[in-house]
Amino acid sequence: MKKKESKERTPIEVLMDSVRAYSEIDRWKVALIAIAGIIAMIGLFMNNVAIIIGAMLLSPMLGPIYAFTINVTVGKGNEAMRNIIHMLLLIFVVITLSAVSTYILQQFTDLAITDEIRLRGHPLAASTCPWQCS
Repeated sequence: MKKKESKERTPIEVLMDSVRAYSEIDRWKVALIAIAGIIAMIGLFMNNVAIIIGAMLLSPMLGPIYAFTINVTVGKGNEAMRNIIHMLLLIFVVITLSAVSTYILQQFTDLAITDEIRLRGHPLAASTCPWQCS
């Protein structure tokens, strides 16, 4: 008599299937994070927090963070390290692209350090502090 295989999956299997898509980097993720980085850079130079938040919503960075968390939780250290490497690669792409874009933009126009840039460099350094900063 053969043992009947169950088609039900455990919650762990469902979680592991949900993170498989984030375990690989493809050109579309790199392109999307590059676009999100450019949009965030534009928002910083325009001193517009809504554009910056929109870029964060567009960015595919949450997927590798989610995959890292799940892999650490279930004890898959190698997969978690792969997720960290993917995150670092995506961060490198964004920083490099933003630096190159800023350099090119600076050749054509003067770029000022706005309050949004100052806020992200040091939270209390902005001249307009919404809280009673003194």
